Amino acid sequence: MPDPMSLFFDFIITSFLVISLLLALSIFRDRARKGTWEARRKTFSGVMVALLAIGWVAVFYGSFIEPELITVNRRAIDLPNYNGPVVTAALISDIHVGPYVGKFFINRLAKRILKLKPDFLLIGGDIVYNRPKDIELLSPIARATASIRTFAVLGDHDYIVRMDGVRTVIDDLGAEYIKKTMESFGMKVLSNESLRINDELTLVAVNDLRSGKTDLARAFESVDPETSKILLSHNPDIILNPLSKQTDLVLSGNTHGGQVRLPFIGPAATIPDELGQKYDEGLFAFENTQLFITSGVGSSGPRSRLFNPPEIALL
Repeated sequence: MPDPMSLFFDFIITSFLVISLLLALSIFRDRARKGTWEARRKTFSGVMVALLAIGWVAVFYGSFIEPELITVNRRAIDLPNYNGPVVTAALISDIHVGPYVGKFFINRLAKRILKLKPDFLLIGGDIVYNRPKDIELLSPIARATASIRTFAVLGDHDYIVRMDGVRTVIDDLGAEYIKKTMESFGMKVLSNESLRINDELTLVAVNDLRSGKTDLARAFESVDPETSKILLSHNPDIILNPLSKQTDLVLSGNTHGGQVRLPFIGPAATIPDELGQKYDEGLFAFENTQLFITSGVGSSGPRSRLFNPPEIALL
């Protein structure tokens, strides 16, 4: 059964494209007819046609072209307490498999990751759009996880977090199904725990903040304090927890980089985190640690990405 919200957004997008195209063609045609309102005001009607054309191109490109363009964001990050060999991590987040992202896209994503040959792959949550069963669409990722060590955490969409009045409701069974299915694809889904990447580097991972299941203290229980530490959390607000200051680097997603970005302005939408608009995407210094936020791969809400294509962050 199609997702009702995605159908609604697709209806709005399609309606805009059809109506704006017909209106632009009508105005353009009437400009050539003597005596028409458009012919008497050629400058104004010309501007209207131009604006309608720009809007049509922006919506069509941002809805159907740019969301399919997989880019690589390469970033060198120095961990001041790390003395081991150089390691390369591919970070992806906010895949949102479902109505907009299917097996064909995931297959392309897996092939691109394989070509990059990272030492390990990190997946930062929000794997599904909003239905646990859609996790099966992620299966082509096994092309990459078969040869690349892969670690993941779940996001709020994977827990299907919603508000029922003042009460937060989560789908534990759905989240468990997503976790088991992901592990069948060859990755390890981490839950408030840590593991050693090599002798000098530890990966710490926590459950999503909105799920109410975050336990950073438990995640740090077995961490060797002499190693450098990377913290993987879907929501970058984890950096507001004082315990996160023990890490050299926090890796997150969730923001989508605003999904639609405007030149010289940044995110068109409000960033859904306590950190706010300043922490939209990229690398930030935060007190005595660092925060890297990937703009992600998929879309939530309407299918839309503009000046902000899907990215694999190669760190």
